[in-house]
Amino acid sequence: MRMKMERKQLFVPVAIIILALGVTSTTTATTTKPKPTTTRPTTTTKPKPTTTRPTTTRRTTTRWTTTSTAWTTGHTGLNLYGKMFTLSNSGGISFYSPYFSSTPYYSWTTTPSTQGVSVCLRYITDSPSVTLTLSPSRKPLRLTLSDTAFQLYTNPYGYYQSFIPNIKFFPNLYEEIWTRVCITMDSMKPVAQVFRGSNMSIKKMLRYKYVWSGEPVIDFSGFDGQVTDIQMWDYPLRYNEVYSYMSGGVYGSYQGSVLTWSYISYSSRGYMLLEDVYQWQGKQLINRWGIGRARKWEKAKKFVQLGESMESKTKQL
Repeated sequence: MRMKMERKQLFVPVAIIILALGVTSTTTATTTKPKPTTTRPTTTTKPKPTTTRPTTTRRTTTRWTTTSTAWTTGHTGLNLYGKMFTLSNSGGISFYSPYFSSTPYYSWTTTPSTQGVSVCLRYITDSPSVTLTLSPSRKPLRLTLSDTAFQLYTNPYGYYQSFIPNIKFFPNLYEEIWTRVCITMDSMKPVAQVFRGSNMSIKKMLRYKYVWSGEPVIDFSGFDGQVTDIQMWDYPLRYNEVYSYMSGGVYGSYQGSVLTWSYISYSSRGYMLLEDVYQWQGKQLINRWGIGRARKWEKAKKFVQLGESMESKTKQL
């Protein structure tokens, strides 16, 4: 009995050990298959194209401030080639560049740097003198024109310098009905000179240095007569440029750099008349008269031919 009890007691732990070993063996036998790991492809984000806008440089224009004055404003930007103005002594007219403003008087906020100024014009008058003012609202330059001498006023105190254009300078310059005048002023030196037709004055040092304000305005007042072909430059003209103007463009074209007769604006005070220049009016009259004479000549020619044919027939008879 005792042996049987000992066998049973030994059997139980042996059975437990066997069961434990079986469990471990089964656990080791069952290997868990690893889940397949799907690696997603890495998406590369394309960078957006950066469009750099070009930097636009704005044009800096000098602003003008106008003063209130009663004026009759004309058309802006007119081509007055072949036109002339007839002015009265009781009125006046102002010519200015259409690039700046439609009113005649201006004042600069900043003074531009210029080498000088030159003005050329053609006029006809029976008055003893003609007065024009350049840049009337800021640092005016006044010029009095006469048959013998020109007076240039460079300061507001009434002091002036006289220029006498009595030196023959331009040869082979044809005569015309207009009085042709050019004024050149060099602000750097400073000197001025006046030209009238084929003659010139001597250069003179300015007693008072004048720096042009850059205001492209010319004003006429108290003037009886006609004016045409006004040009203005922002530098002193060379002799060949003056000669081109005096010859009417025959020996070279000309055009003002800041004011030109082919693109100009004007404002008038009082009565004035705008019409074709005398030369064009004369050509129109000659053309009409020539056509009438040609028609009369054709009629006379036919009459002569008819008379000759009648005479030949009578001779045959």
